[in-house]
Amino acid sequence: MTLLVKSLPQDMDVASVTSNKDGFYEASLVLGDYRICTTFGRCTDFSVGINEVVRLDYEMSVGPGWSR
Repeated sequence: MTLLVKSLPQDMDVASVTSNKDGFYEASLVLGDYRICTTFGRCTDFSVGINEVVRLDYEMSVGPGWSR
């Protein structure tokens, strides 16, 4: 699955990542606020702090899909 990461509040594209065969993806981001979206429009907002690793999981379902 391909995911698009946008910076907030500017809503500018900062990364596009594709998950591997096991469903894992990784993006290196600087300190800030972001929105990650699937190609079919399911999005969630998140923040990256100093030296922080953020994990976001997506489950294909009828619900919102994203969890932390």
